Amino acid sequence: MTRVILTAGQKAVDPPMLAVAEALGSDIDIQAGGVTTVMAEYDKRLGDVLSPLSIDKSGLPLGMQMLDGVQAELAKALYIDKLNLPRGQEMTAYETSIRFQEYIRTILPLFEPKEAEMEAQVCQLTFDILFRHGAFGSIRDMPPSLQGADYQFKFISPLSKAIEEKKTNVFGQVVNVLSSAAQIEPLAVSNVDINKATRDAIVGAGADADWLIEEKQVAQAQAQAREQQSAQQQMAMTQQAKELISAEGK
Repeated sequence: MTRVILTAGQKAVDPPMLAVAEALGSDIDIQAGGVTTVMAEYDKRLGDVLSPLSIDKSGLPLGMQMLDGVQAELAKALYIDKLNLPRGQEMTAYETSIRFQEYIRTILPLFEPKEAEMEAQVCQLTFDILFRHGAFGSIRDMPPSLQGADYQFKFISPLSKAIEEKKTNVFGQVVNVLSSAAQIEPLAVSNVDINKATRDAIVGAGADADWLIEEKQVAQAQAQAREQQSAQQQMAMTQQAKELISAEGK
């Protein structure tokens, strides 16, 4: 279709010529600066020696519409219209978030079954074969925590990165909600696992997973910080009590 339309467009712009062969004294040269000679005895009253061939150009718009329609159908068949991130001009942050969520919902059915039904099974089979043949060492040397443990394969793709980025945006919204709720009920923060949400948001922001400290170390550091804070509060209360007793004694 493209070839036919291109040919028709070339004919419309540079139409083929109709010539009176007996009147020509040389080959036809219709390029820029070209010269075509005519027999001196040719009577011009019989018509032009060279004239453009009449071409019906009315079919060009219809051909372009048909080509556009076929390209659109091919884009749908190959999911190209689904894979491209929707774009808009002068969108607000809320509109961008809504369109991004719609984009994620649209392309998830394309990738999730493929990962679960194809890639995951291939990785699972490969891992099991390597494991049975001792590729990872002797089973006796395996830590008890890994013996018989269930494991899953995680695939890194543009889609998974987009989902992780979404967590970062959601985290910002959750923080705003908790800040508003804490003004009414300070304990409302306990509804969310702040540590887990923070870690997911950091990874979603594009940080390397190696940047994160292990959860056990974080828990220990937080426990020590709470103990120090509690000890400081007790010391402050003790100091206030001493000052109060000293003031009453005077």
